[in-house]
Parts: sequence; C-alpha cells; structure tokens
Amino acid sequence: MNISHDSAMRIVTEMSSVIGHDVNMMDDRGVIIASTDPKRLGTFHGGALELFRQELDELIVASDGEYPGARQGINLPVCFEGATVGVIGITGKGNEVQQYSQIIKKMTEILLLDSWGERQKQLRAAMWSQFMEE
Repeated sequence: MNISHDSAMRIVTEMSSVIGHDVNMMDDRGVIIASTDPKRLGTFHGGALELFRQELDELIVASDGEYPGARQGINLPVCFEGATVGVIGITGKGNEVQQYSQIIKKMTEILLLDSWGERQKQLRAAMWSQFMEE
C-alpha cells in the first residue's frame, strides 16, 4: 500500500499538533513524503531507509547527521496489514520524544486505516454510481 501525500500530511499535522514536535513520514526509499517542516519535503532520510532495510522496531538518531538527511529523534515503522508501509519520525531529543513514540506509531496506523477505509468507501460509491448509470 502506498500512502498518499494528502493522507501522510494529515497524519503528521495531527500528530505534531498533539506533541509539539516536528513529525515526518518517509516512504520505503527513505524519501520524506510529509513533514511539518516544509523544507524537508522530498529530501532523503537515511535513518528511515536503514529502518526498512534492517526491519527494525525503532531507530533512534542520537544527533543530526548521524544518517544522511536525518535529524535527532526517533523513527518507527508504520505497519498496515502486517507489512511496513512507511516510517514515522519525531524530531527532538531522545528523552523528550521517546515517551510519545509508541502512541504516535499506533495513532498513525489508526489514521492510515481510517484513510484507507474512506478511500474504499469512495471507490464503492463510484462503482455503484457507474453500475446504476449503465
């Protein structure tokens, strides 16, 4: 499943407003597809790619630049139907953001599931409409 830019932006904006830290979402190539820091959109995040490659449960970046394009913070896999579909990252000092990490991960997965459900509902409505027209 690919996460749409709109869904990803909605998720990072919601999460950031709750915790007061920048939040990013990366795809399976390590590209930042959504961020509360507009300058980071479309840039590479080496920590996210490392998390994907090694299938890690979390990746803590201790300092800016530890991984190419990564800033200090924590990164977690986002799972959908048993597969990792993205990475959610929280920028900030480890002890400040660690406390939010599992909550943000679960909430992101819930919002992703909700977004997928909405898309399915729209698809069914469009199919029904087409059927009725025919």
